[in-house]
Amino acid sequence: MHKKCKRRVWYSDLDLIYYYRNNMKKRYVIVPAIVIAVALIGQYFTGQGMDWYATLRLHSWNPSGLVIGMVRTVIFVLGAISTILFWTQSKHDKTFGIAISLFVDNIILNILRSWLFFVKHRIIVSIVEMILLWIVTVLMILAVWKRSRWSAYLLFPYALWLMIATFFVIRIYLLN
Repeated sequence: MHKKCKRRVWYSDLDLIYYYRNNMKKRYVIVPAIVIAVALIGQYFTGQGMDWYATLRLHSWNPSGLVIGMVRTVIFVLGAISTILFWTQSKHDKTFGIAISLFVDNIILNILRSWLFFVKHRIIVSIVEMILLWIVTVLMILAVWKRSRWSAYLLFPYALWLMIATFFVIRIYLLN
């Protein structure tokens, strides 16, 4: 770009690609990629246990798989936006490290929950793990609160969903 020129002049498509590759914030690619990977792993584990799940007695107002899938999709999108907002609006210091480690813990627990319930069929262990996941989620909300209120607000539906989902799994345990 010429110093007197106020707008960028693109010489070729490769010039444009080079510019975006070198100037695009990695968090806008890394965070969604991680979220998609977690969703796919969770979906894989869920698929492994659907035959078993179909044999369980469920309460009449247990949500359908379609509803659960839609809710999880919205929650994953909100979680990705929350992470990107926090990453963008926060200094990279000790508080940042704590919050990011809680996001990572949450990812691991989220995958573990699907594995315990759908693959291993360990309902009671899954309930305990879901309570731990909810605690980590609340700690994550508290960790990001001072740096990015919007980031924290975007995690509220996730915390609420975890309480509802835990209630449904408790009902499954009691009915079976």
